[in-house]
Amino acid sequence: MVRRALLACEIVVFGRGARTRISPGGSSMSHGGSGAGIAWRGPTRCGSTAISRALAAPAGFGGARALATALYVGDDAEDLLPLARTLAEAAEGRGGVSLVNGLLVARLLGARPELVRRDLMRYIAGCGRRPAVSRRPAARLAQLGGAS
Repeated sequence: MVRRALLACEIVVFGRGARTRISPGGSSMSHGGSGAGIAWRGPTRCGSTAISRALAAPAGFGGARALATALYVGDDAEDLLPLARTLAEAAEGRGGVSLVNGLLVARLLGARPELVRRDLMRYIAGCGRRPAVSRRPAARLAQLGGAS
């Protein structure tokens, strides 16, 4: 049974999805901590012309308009890696998972934000079905802010 665990997720949409426009530029900074001595910081910065190139580049975002990140820290993070990779690889978009110093990091990319959100929900639900997890119901997924 897992004693302590934290799952933190975010989705970033590049541009205004309802109007199919790409942002001319900007920056994003994610950071936080688990209270268990684990911290992360993930900067993303693009200038006005660089963002379009980065989003289109095959070695960059490869045409993706949305990016989801899921961070998991828990006693069972290493054991969860094979399942997490299988779930990320089954995404409608593209996905991958790495284990970095005991922190499980999943990234999901896609051209349509609503599909990236669906991939993230499937990833979370799939990880929650493993036998080591308690039998309590999972927390509801909530959408904060405006419509996607």
